Amino acid sequence: MCYDRQKHRFPADAARGLFENKFWGQYYAAKYGAPKLNPQGSITLFSGIVAFKSMPGSPVLGAVNTTVANLGQTLALELAPLRVNVVSPGIIATPSRAGMAEAARSAFYSSTAAKLPVQRIGTAEDVAEAVLYLIHYGFVTGTVLHADGGHRLI
Repeated sequence: MCYDRQKHRFPADAARGLFENKFWGQYYAAKYGAPKLNPQGSITLFSGIVAFKSMPGSPVLGAVNTTVANLGQTLALELAPLRVNVVSPGIIATPSRAGMAEAARSAFYSSTAAKLPVQRIGTAEDVAEAVLYLIHYGFVTGTVLHADGGHRLI
């Protein structure tokens, strides 16, 4: 956790770890990967819902995701004609929530799904389809594709 709501603290080491993994990992992948790609190729980065919808307990993750989204849009200009896009997933049923108790996880997914316009939680397949779309559709660059079931709208 990067923000302890009970104590109103932001552990700097946790924040650095998030930036190191989520931002710098993608930055270096683009930096070293781009020269090896076909100029008509594509790079897809990953942001997330908290870049576009503020959520309690996620200020650092929101900042990292916003930074990744901007990185993708800026790289689309700098690396053109290579295309660079960003997928911003919403709440996706993945092992990332395996640390939650089963009952809590199920309640979280159910309550979130009930609020979403699509009335369900996303799957890894939903995110994969978004990535495949961005890779194959050659007239899209600098886009943030929200694969979030409409979460940012509520």
